[in-house]
Amino acid sequence: MRLLLHKAKKQILTIFKYFGLIIIISSFSVSTIKYTKYANLYNNVEFKILGQEFINEKMILNLLSHLNNISILNINLNEVKNEVLSLEFIESVQLSLILPNTIVINIIEKKPIALINCADHSLFIDKQGSVLKADYKSITFFPVPLITYKNCSTELIDSKFISQEDTELILHIFNKYIYFYNDLSEVLI
Repeated sequence: MRLLLHKAKKQILTIFKYFGLIIIISSFSVSTIKYTKYANLYNNVEFKILGQEFINEKMILNLLSHLNNISILNINLNEVKNEVLSLEFIESVQLSLILPNTIVINIIEKKPIALINCADHSLFIDKQGSVLKADYKSITFFPVPLITYKNCSTELIDSKFISQEDTELILHIFNKYIYFYNDLSEVLI
């Protein structure tokens, strides 16, 4: 009988120990959550942008300004990545979180390898053969060879498309004959 009473006491003490531990952990968790809300630890998101050379940092910050007053815990990083990738000269984006409130955006920009000029309209072609818009800022920023079409069709202007053969030729010169490419200034086609 005494042995049963002793076992029952032990079980009750064990239950109280676990119950007390649960109360302590719960109190700590609730206090931590209340403190973080009170101190706004996860709010006021800051963006740290790395790797951009051509793209203006302010352009990216303006694009993401709607996220400034949202908790970092509620931000969908895939949506942020897709928003930044929507900018024309962005090739890839890597995001990292630094708690409590910083998102690091590491950018790799597209690098044009040639400027195509057709009837006073210009566009770039990059290493993957993609066509990029060219404006005064981008033309002065990227020192690339100029390819001018003498007899330019309106198809090139309207579709912003360069023939596959011309694209392959430019990419071939860039990839196989880098010294020749570096000395190249203008090509008339």
